[in-house]
Amino acid sequence: MSDDLNTLERAVIMQICKGNNQECPSLEQHVALLQVKSRDNTGVGLYVNFEYILGGSKKVEFNLTDIALSVNKIVELDNLKNGLGFILDISNGRINYLEFFTYGNELWDGSYNTFFFTGI
Repeated sequence: MSDDLNTLERAVIMQICKGNNQECPSLEQHVALLQVKSRDNTGVGLYVNFEYILGGSKKVEFNLTDIALSVNKIVELDNLKNGLGFILDISNGRINYLEFFTYGNELWDGSYNTFFFTGI
Protein backbone atom coordinates (compact mmCIF):
# COMPACT_ATOMS: atom_id res chain seq x y z
CA MET A 1 0.00 0.00 0.00
CA SER A 2 1.47 3.33 -1.02
CA ASP A 3 -0.74 6.24 -0.10
CA ASP A 4 -0.58 9.99 0.42
CA LEU A 5 -0.49 11.43 3.91
CA ASN A 6 -3.95 12.36 5.12
CA THR A 7 -4.80 15.80 6.50
CA LEU A 8 -4.19 14.81 10.13
CA GLU A 9 -0.85 13.13 9.44
CA ARG A 10 0.42 16.08 7.42
CA ALA A 11 -0.75 18.63 10.02
CA VAL A 12 0.92 16.74 12.88
CA ILE A 13 4.21 16.38 11.02
CA MET A 14 4.16 20.10 10.18
CA GLN A 15 3.60 20.92 13.87
CA ILE A 16 6.63 18.78 14.72
CA CYS A 17 8.70 20.47 11.99
CA LYS A 18 7.81 23.94 13.26
CA GLY A 19 8.41 23.01 16.88
CA ASN A 20 11.83 21.51 16.14
CA ASN A 21 12.97 23.95 13.45
CA GLN A 22 16.02 25.17 15.36
CA GLU A 23 17.38 21.68 15.99
CA CYS A 24 16.28 20.20 12.64
CA PRO A 25 15.86 23.01 10.08
CA SER A 26 15.81 20.66 7.06
CA LEU A 27 13.11 18.33 8.44
CA GLU A 28 10.24 20.08 6.65
CA GLN A 29 11.88 19.38 3.27
CA HIS A 30 11.24 15.67 3.81
CA VAL A 31 7.45 15.95 4.03
CA ALA A 32 6.97 16.31 0.26
CA LEU A 33 9.02 13.12 -0.26
CA LEU A 34 6.93 10.91 2.03
CA GLN A 35 4.25 8.43 1.22
CA VAL A 36 2.47 6.08 3.57
CA LYS A 37 3.71 2.50 3.39
CA SER A 38 1.21 1.19 5.98
CA ARG A 39 -1.10 2.23 8.80
CA ASP A 40 -1.14 -0.19 11.72
CA ASN A 41 -3.90 0.28 14.28
CA THR A 42 -3.07 -0.78 17.84
CA GLY A 43 -6.54 -0.17 19.30
CA VAL A 44 -5.31 2.77 21.40
CA GLY A 45 -3.25 4.35 18.66
CA LEU A 46 -1.84 4.10 15.19
CA TYR A 47 1.55 3.64 13.57
CA VAL A 48 1.89 5.38 10.22
CA ASN A 49 4.92 3.89 8.47
CA PHE A 50 6.57 5.89 5.70
CA GLU A 51 8.66 5.33 2.63
CA TYR A 52 10.27 7.95 0.46
CA ILE A 53 8.86 8.65 -3.00
CA LEU A 54 11.22 7.34 -5.66
CA GLY A 55 13.53 6.08 -2.93
CA GLY A 56 14.49 9.65 -2.03
CA SER A 57 18.02 9.96 -0.76
CA LYS A 58 17.61 13.04 1.45
CA LYS A 59 18.95 12.71 4.97
CA VAL A 60 17.94 14.79 7.97
CA GLU A 61 20.81 17.18 8.49
CA PHE A 62 21.67 17.10 12.17
CA ASN A 63 24.06 15.26 14.42
CA LEU A 64 21.61 12.77 15.89
CA THR A 65 20.69 9.79 13.75
CA ASP A 66 18.07 7.97 15.83
CA ILE A 67 15.64 10.25 17.62
CA ALA A 68 11.97 10.72 18.40
CA LEU A 69 10.50 14.20 18.00
CA SER A 70 7.27 15.74 19.26
CA VAL A 71 5.90 19.06 20.52
CA ASN A 72 3.88 20.07 23.58
CA LYS A 73 0.50 19.78 21.89
CA ILE A 74 -2.45 17.43 21.93
CA VAL A 75 -4.60 16.65 18.90
CA GLU A 76 -8.23 17.08 19.90
CA LEU A 77 -10.52 14.95 17.73
CA ASP A 78 -14.29 15.18 17.44
CA ASN A 79 -14.63 11.50 18.38
CA LEU A 80 -12.13 11.23 21.29
CA LYS A 81 -12.62 12.44 24.83
CA ASN A 82 -8.96 12.96 25.79
CA GLY A 83 -7.22 13.52 22.46
CA LEU A 84 -4.07 12.13 20.90
CA GLY A 85 -0.37 12.39 21.54
CA PHE A 86 2.16 11.82 18.80
CA ILE A 87 5.84 11.08 18.17
CA LEU A 88 7.81 11.17 14.93
CA ASP A 89 10.57 8.56 14.69
CA ILE A 90 13.69 9.33 12.68
CA SER A 91 16.08 6.48 12.00
CA ASN A 92 19.24 6.62 9.91
CA GLY A 93 18.51 10.21 8.93
CA ARG A 94 15.06 9.46 7.52
CA ILE A 95 11.51 9.84 8.78
CA ASN A 96 10.53 6.29 9.66
CA TYR A 97 7.09 6.44 11.29
CA LEU A 98 4.56 8.63 13.07
CA GLU A 99 3.00 7.16 16.19
CA PHE A 100 -0.37 8.37 17.49
CA PHE A 101 -1.54 7.32 20.96
CA THR A 102 -4.69 8.06 22.92
CA TYR A 103 -4.68 9.41 26.44
CA GLY A 104 -6.48 7.39 29.09
CA ASN A 105 -6.35 4.16 27.04
CA GLU A 106 -9.35 5.28 25.00
CA LEU A 107 -9.95 3.09 21.96
CA TRP A 108 -9.50 4.75 18.57
CA ASP A 109 -9.89 3.21 15.12
CA GLY A 110 -7.97 5.97 13.28
CA SER A 111 -11.09 7.80 12.11
CA TYR A 112 -11.97 11.46 12.66
CA ASN A 113 -14.02 14.23 11.11
CA THR A 114 -12.43 17.32 12.61
CA PHE A 115 -9.36 18.05 14.71
CA PHE A 116 -7.44 20.93 16.25
CA PHE A 117 -4.33 21.35 18.37
CA THR A 118 -4.18 22.45 21.99
CA GLY A 119 -1.12 23.14 24.11
CA ILE A 120 -0.22 21.10 27.17
